[in-house]
Amino acid sequence: MSEDSHPPVDSPQVNEPDYWLDQPKNIDLLIKILIAACVIVVCADFFYHKHGHFGFQEWFAFDAVFGFAAYVGLVNSAKLLRKIVMRDEDYYLPANETEGEGGQHD
Repeated sequence: MSEDSHPPVDSPQVNEPDYWLDQPKNIDLLIKILIAACVIVVCADFFYHKHGHFGFQEWFAFDAVFGFAAYVGLVNSAKLLRKIVMRDEDYYLPANETEGEGGQHD
């Protein structure tokens, strides 16, 4: 089998079908649907009475604001943790190996 029988990994396939998320108009539509869903869920706070354990749990859109703040906090803490625990790319290679040997052991 020759090496030329397979296309490079990063080249697009000639006969690959065009999926619906490959089109920018569909991505824009999906984002608009998600924004509309978020607005509807936040507006739903007007139509029911909350029974929170604490007073602040009954505030308008508290759940949405708290969820977004938790998301931002989680992402920022993950970025900080990555700086702390990140190792060099060749961290697990033995000291006597070089890059050209491919890291295979017998």
